[in-house]
Amino acid sequence: MEQIWKEISEERIYAVALVTDSGCITLFLALNTYEYMRKKDAEYLEMLHGNLSEEDIKNVKEGTASFTKWTPDEWGYSEGRDSQLAEISKLLYNKEEADSKEYEKYTAHFFESVTSAFKNLIAEKTMESMPEITLTDNIEEIV
Repeated sequence: MEQIWKEISEERIYAVALVTDSGCITLFLALNTYEYMRKKDAEYLEMLHGNLSEEDIKNVKEGTASFTKWTPDEWGYSEGRDSQLAEISKLLYNKEEADSKEYEKYTAHFFESVTSAFKNLIAEKTMESMPEITLTDNIEEIV
């Protein structure tokens, strides 16, 4: 996290996400700032300019629409390969490879733990509301 704070510097954070796949094997922490979102959206505007309506272009330029706002894979900041979450990902992968039936219990426990942590953050008034938990690689509802 220390490296992320250095990279962000004076930028304003608007979102933080704990990202995983449906198997809970890949984990990473992603953060984004308004400044990075605007920069990334400008890159997309340049690439897609010919395929967008004038209204869409105007909305992105004014900041009322975004290509990347809620897409953590497009965000500017995340922990690196040496992070604790990367180590957890390796452990989870090895556990799944060893015994997939037993791993299902770990997956259920993971989501229960994350939901419980969010509830505690809300109770402590660290967060105002329960975030949405979604998996982009799976259509099954988790929470």
